Amino acid sequence: MAEELAMPTTEEEAIYDAAMDRLRQEMDLDPLTGSVLEEVRRLLEMNRNHSPTTGEFTHGSSVRSRTGPKPMQGVDARITIPKVTRISGAKPFDGTPIPTSFLSKQDRGKIGENVIVGYLRQHEGMADARHANTKKNNFAVDIAYDHMLVEGKAGGIGNTKKAQQWRLTIGEPGKKEKAALAGMTAEQKRVHNARKEQAIIERKAKAKADAEKILGHKVKPRTMSIILDHDRRIAHLYSFDGYHPRIDWTSDQAKKGFVGAFRY
Repeated sequence: MAEELAMPTTEEEAIYDAAMDRLRQEMDLDPLTGSVLEEVRRLLEMNRNHSPTTGEFTHGSSVRSRTGPKPMQGVDARITIPKVTRISGAKPFDGTPIPTSFLSKQDRGKIGENVIVGYLRQHEGMADARHANTKKNNFAVDIAYDHMLVEGKAGGIGNTKKAQQWRLTIGEPGKKEKAALAGMTAEQKRVHNARKEQAIIERKAKAKADAEKILGHKVKPRTMSIILDHDRRIAHLYSFDGYHPRIDWTSDQAKKGFVGAFRY
């Protein structure tokens, strides 16, 4: 006789809803890689030691645990420019994911930008390095100093192999765009997203031109990217001339752009 399936309890439904909300709001997923399915599978494999009230998970996949961000030691790098100290002998990230506690995409971005500003001020002598988007969210570039406009990117060291890349962030599509995407083939979606990436590049180029007009001199574009090991307060820093749609963390391009590892 077949076993009768039990209906989910209210708490179980809340756990599922919270997990799906977390997926939608916190994850930066590429719809063309199948990572959405991987993330859903990972969420559903979590145990039920989860609080719908706090949104915390006490266990996650073998790659990323979901205990919530660990308490900040010293300076809170989400809101303050930290002291950035070089770790001697560090090598570029080799692609091996390291389990980490949960850190939201938003907090990861804030820490990444603050570490970059700290590095520029403390190691390159750029005392005027500052956030470029303090008055306007989603401004085309993140950091400005001297004759440079910097695009900052930050990823977590617990990322799976498919997610080990810095890429332009394509905004969440609206209702009309979602309806159009539903009827597209994989190739059509690729072309569609490529056009959106090109539009982002053009927007950054306009920001550069506007800055040059205001400042009265030429400005160079620069990308500075971080692989964040927040549990150990270590940032692996990379630097590249210009702006780039996508850079894989273990590519030759990344290895050439490796600046070093820093404690913050």
